[in-house]
Amino acid sequence: MKNMDIEIRRAKMTNPNNNKNFNEEALKINRALKKRMDKAIKIIDDVLENGDTYDEEDYQYSFEELKEILS
Repeated sequence: MKNMDIEIRRAKMTNPNNNKNFNEEALKINRALKKRMDKAIKIIDDVLENGDTYDEEDYQYSFEELKEILS
C-alpha cells in the first residue's frame, strides 16, 4: 500500500519544464493555425466582395487556394 501511495504522488507531481515546453509548442501551433485561418478568411472576404466580377476561373483559383491553406 505504501508503494502505491508513492506512485500516486509521483503521478500527481508535474515537471515544470515539460509544462513549459508543452505550452510553448501549443502556442506555436495556435499561431500557425491563426495565420492559416487569416489567409483563408482573406480569400473568402475577397470572393464575397468581388464575386460579382469573378468568372469561373477566378472561383476555381480561390477554391484551390483555400484547399491548399486548409489541408
